[in-house]
Amino acid sequence: MLDFRLYEPCDMGGCLDLIHTGHDAHFSEERFRWLHERGPAGTSQIALCLRGHQIVGMYSVLPKPIQFGGRYFCGGRDIDPVVHPSCRGQGVFSRLLKFGLANFKGIDFLFNFANPASSVGFRRQGWRDVMKLEDRVRQMGFRRPFSRAGLLWGLGRMSRTSRDDFCIRLLDSEAFAELLSGNPRFAKPGKRLNRGGVVRSAKYLKWRYLDHPMHRYLYFLAENGSGGAGLAVCRYEKETDLLFVVDLADFGLWPNLCTWLPLWKEDYPTATVTVWHSLHPSILAGFIGNPASKGKGQPFLVREFLGGMAPKGYLEGGNWIITRGDLEIA
Repeated sequence: MLDFRLYEPCDMGGCLDLIHTGHDAHFSEERFRWLHERGPAGTSQIALCLRGHQIVGMYSVLPKPIQFGGRYFCGGRDIDPVVHPSCRGQGVFSRLLKFGLANFKGIDFLFNFANPASSVGFRRQGWRDVMKLEDRVRQMGFRRPFSRAGLLWGLGRMSRTSRDDFCIRLLDSEAFAELLSGNPRFAKPGKRLNRGGVVRSAKYLKWRYLDHPMHRYLYFLAENGSGGAGLAVCRYEKETDLLFVVDLADFGLWPNLCTWLPLWKEDYPTATVTVWHSLHPSILAGFIGNPASKGKGQPFLVREFLGGMAPKGYLEGGNWIITRGDLEIA
């Protein structure tokens, strides 16, 4: 007999047991609290499936502040449901989604980046594909001329290069924290180039990156002479020599990504810089499609929420700014 109900604080231990068994054996209590209790838009809403006193399924939605078409909405960022191995194939996944849809409150619409295994279940319950998030790349250098890196470097040379009318610098975590907390111009984000997305406020950026219990991020700032600034958050993967542009935030300035090429070239001379294509073309100029990933991409799905007010145009991929920072939450 399976029962379904909403999460209560006393359920955290049972949820961690389920996550350790059905998802990630190293998922810590600190990660759970950071993800579900400390978000700047409020705590997560979590649907549970129980077999007796044992939690055998959970489906979570994180509230995210969304700016779309000049208006603000509460977007619900779905987390892929976790189902105990002994209960898989019994419809628990779908029943968790249905229970959440019927019982969660205060959400205007839902969105996620479902993996291949879970995307089928989401689509069956009404989630719709908006776009596939494809890579755009820029090669910093290469070790062997007749290699993939050498090819990408050659193609990149024909594209836009860096510009020298901005002051660019790498911030350590302390400097980034001081910048967010001590400068009034960073209290509110700027415009999103007429596209929708998660609001990158100072509060959000602190929670998302500085307070994250797992990853170590790199913070690159660009400033002009008029008081505007733009931020690029990156993550370097040494094993693959990939520099991921995880997030961008504007505080009066949307620099083209090539603005930071001199810093990236200095510290990561042979890296491939990669970013999703779902940014404004003016930001991506100088980056090219990755031939190795042509036709592939990360699905981005959305669903209206009964009683909510989904933004007009939210089903059109060209109306969004989506980054890896929206995906990488664990």
